[in-house]
Amino acid sequence: MRNRVKLYDLIGRFFYYFRIAYATYLGLLLGVISFLTTTYYLAIQNIPFLKGVFPGFIEFSIVTFFIVTPFGIGLGWWHLKHSPFYRSEQEIGVEANPYLNKKLSPVTIPSNILFEALLRERGMIKEADALRDMINNSNVDYTLEKDKVEK
Repeated sequence: MRNRVKLYDLIGRFFYYFRIAYATYLGLLLGVISFLTTTYYLAIQNIPFLKGVFPGFIEFSIVTFFIVTPFGIGLGWWHLKHSPFYRSEQEIGVEANPYLNKKLSPVTIPSNILFEALLRERGMIKEADALRDMINNSNVDYTLEKDKVEK
């Protein structure tokens, strides 16, 4: 059973790595190649005026690169800075990832214990109690020795 779980986890990791690589690199490369070839060979070659402007596939590719790249950079910047869609993507990511809103990552528990002490020191008992509940519900056995914490 234990080996089966490890194999299942390994397959899941490989699938995740494949999705990331395909979406980030392979999909982009295939999309660019597909766009360039179909646009040039189906449109540019059949229009005499454009055939005169772009006599070959390489020339068309270079000009397209210098036009599309700045446009893509600008659109990406706009997407991150001004688009309501990016905010929605982040909200969905927070909702879907339990470590961002319901659980604490084991790595962050020591700093959260110290933060809880700071909240109590400042009189923010309700917030400190809520943080303590999150620490207790994280299912991580971690104790912070008070004599090792410097004030």
